[in-house]
Amino acid sequence: DVHGGNLLVLEDGRIGFIDFGIVGKVPEKVWKALGLLTQSFVESDYNGVASALVSMGATDSKVDINKFSKEIEQVFNKILSMEPTITMQSYDYGASLDATIALNDRETTELVLQVVEVSDRNGLKLPREFGLLLKQALYFDRYQKILAPSLDPLRDIRVKSALKEADFVYTEDNEVPKGAIRGKIIDTDIIE
Repeated sequence: DVHGGNLLVLEDGRIGFIDFGIVGKVPEKVWKALGLLTQSFVESDYNGVASALVSMGATDSKVDINKFSKEIEQVFNKILSMEPTITMQSYDYGASLDATIALNDRETTELVLQVVEVSDRNGLKLPREFGLLLKQALYFDRYQKILAPSLDPLRDIRVKSALKEADFVYTEDNEVPKGAIRGKIIDTDIIE
């Protein structure tokens, strides 16, 4: 649950996460679509973003990808323009510093709902997991831009290397063995 109250910047510069209260399983179909969505978003390819959303959503009708992509682009432009509130306070005459980074929870939720509404208007029913993942991604993106503004985690070779080296495991009954990481994304494909 990545929000200001659960994200800590440690004295040595590392990031600490607390409160893993929102957890769940993400179906393989959604993971694959998220890989495509992420890659398309990085490339500002909103037709790709729309196609990824179509591939993860249930639909009974043919979706006009061009129309859908234009509507999704408008929502994502709003997402990209979100500005966090930063509050800094010094103690003991500057000997220590406390900083708080906050996003407007209502604005974040409204933008997630707009993605869902645009999808719904275009004949899609997105899985519940997508809304939760999108909200967490929005929080993470804003904090990353404040704490490490020059880092582009979706293009950073260290992130790609870490994903390729991770031990990802699937089992027949969908249970994850102790110590294993669920799912592996390499070039937007899940390796089983």
